Amino acid sequence: MAAPNPHPDQKLFAQLHRLLAVYSLISPAKKSNVSGVGNVQALMKANDDVRKERLDRQQEFDDLFDKILESGKN
Repeated sequence: MAAPNPHPDQKLFAQLHRLLAVYSLISPAKKSNVSGVGNVQALMKANDDVRKERLDRQQEFDDLFDKILESGKN
């Protein structure tokens, strides 16, 4: 493993697992016509899209919640 201890704890295992999972997404496949930079940019764009969708849904929920509260006051 990554430490001199032959029995790593759960935290170290989780960190190593996340590192390898991200590395496998970023590193290009053999004989691939996409560079590692292209993979990183695609992952970042996908993350931005997901974040934007989440914020849009949150705004819609807030608007709906405000409308429900306003209709309850009348």
